[in-house]
Amino acid sequence: MSRGNYRRITMSHGTVVKKIQEFGGSVPQAARNLGVPVRTLYRWYQRPQNVNKNVNRFVVTYAQNATQVHKGFYGALMNYLHHWRAELICFKGLYRNPKTQEDAADHRHVRDLWWTSEIQPFLLDTERTLNENLVIYPARTQPTSVAPLSGYDSHTGDKSGIFPHPKIHLKTVPTPGSKMPKILTTTGAITEKNYSRSKAGEKGQYHHKIGAVVVEVVNNEIFHLRHIEAEDNGTFYDIAGGKCWKYSPDGIEKRQSIEVLTKGDIHYPWVDESVINASKELISQLKPDKVYLHDLIDFWARNHHVRNDRFLNYAKNLDDMQSVRDEMRGAAKFLTSLSSDKYELGIVVSNHDEALDRWLNEEKVDKLGINASYFHWLSHKKHESAVKTGNGFSFMNMLEFAISEFITPSDHNIRFLKRDVAEVIRGIDYGMHGDVGPNGSRGSSTNLSKIGVKTTIGHAHSPSILNDCYQVGVNCIIPLGYTRGPLGWLHTDCITYRNGKRTLINYINGKWYLKNDGKGK
Repeated sequence: MSRGNYRRITMSHGTVVKKIQEFGGSVPQAARNLGVPVRTLYRWYQRPQNVNKNVNRFVVTYAQNATQVHKGFYGALMNYLHHWRAELICFKGLYRNPKTQEDAADHRHVRDLWWTSEIQPFLLDTERTLNENLVIYPARTQPTSVAPLSGYDSHTGDKSGIFPHPKIHLKTVPTPGSKMPKILTTTGAITEKNYSRSKAGEKGQYHHKIGAVVVEVVNNEIFHLRHIEAEDNGTFYDIAGGKCWKYSPDGIEKRQSIEVLTKGDIHYPWVDESVINASKELISQLKPDKVYLHDLIDFWARNHHVRNDRFLNYAKNLDDMQSVRDEMRGAAKFLTSLSSDKYELGIVVSNHDEALDRWLNEEKVDKLGINASYFHWLSHKKHESAVKTGNGFSFMNMLEFAISEFITPSDHNIRFLKRDVAEVIRGIDYGMHGDVGPNGSRGSSTNLSKIGVKTTIGHAHSPSILNDCYQVGVNCIIPLGYTRGPLGWLHTDCITYRNGKRTLINYINGKWYLKNDGKGK
């Protein structure tokens, strides 16, 4: 119907969806066909139906100027956005842009200041606050930047920040006290690779990721954040609603399982029960084939960080917490509570696990106390295990031996990995803890991100993503008793999907995804 010079169109939601599907998921093409504004048609497409308005889900990505959108990823995103009633935010990225407005008047690149029509309704070039603790920051970082988050630690104040950029980079910023650390992350891009023929351009092309950040806002303070990364055809996986589903331009495939779950450092006996319980729920719902653990034990009984603290040792003695054997028994019991015949539980050789060996090497006999008999028994067994190799001698895994006194690992589908033996699945090495770096240096995500091998590591307790190195956080209490100063620690695991793409999963107040939002049913 019409009124004056205006034409009013009434259309059912089903008709809108069908029309958009006719044009391969392209809202702009469907809008042109119908003769309505793109923003209007997209609003109709995302029209809420029995939606809880107090819950929001956002997909934040980067869109480069003068560059075509990745058609496959765009189509898959349209299905995702419609299914979850999510909002797409595409930050207007610039490459080789004029430095000033005066330059733009006659600069040869002025003709490149355009963004493809498909994403016009979703463009953003200013700061946007998603809740009191999270902001999208309009950083003008070159898309070829090697470390796009460098120098931005304090720019978002006390808020976490999303810095749209075609490279995926994540880190935490330590905060004092018990306050949750800030998360800073980039996003990946919705646009194709488009770089100059230069060294910087080649680096930008190599690290360019077709992807985005999903943000689930629970309330004004709490949010969940994770990455989605697309395959070459635009297909991607995500765990919205606590389910692993596959999204493609053609539709949604439900009830997928994941390949690998890498848990944050355990540090038994200081496990955080709320995190472990939430993790068990994740395992039940996402059904991984393999689960890897880092730093199974803290070796609290004789931890080298506080071994010479006589006041602490006295208090531990009064509380029956100085028995190394008891700690091994408790760790074995914890493993059985987490193990299952439905997945293999892999124990990655880690520095806190090897603290048991360090104790056997360094402890003074006159300080053995209640551990004397156990110490000498383990020492004897390690002596007996010596095997000559081509470059020296090897010894058995002492943690595995100690655990085996209480359980038979193979009976519980538990396998202890070996130091410096690759554990590769879909091109990703899960066998490194992260404590040892190249050429025997001290390990870090920075130096391990340069070795040219995809890795998922632990050790630092602060989650990060740098190049192809993903680092988990912890599953233990934060902070541990012997820590000092501001911390960037988070309760963070890493999941690997069936296509080899990964994302970090944070446990916030015992939750790992947005629950009860009434969407995507």
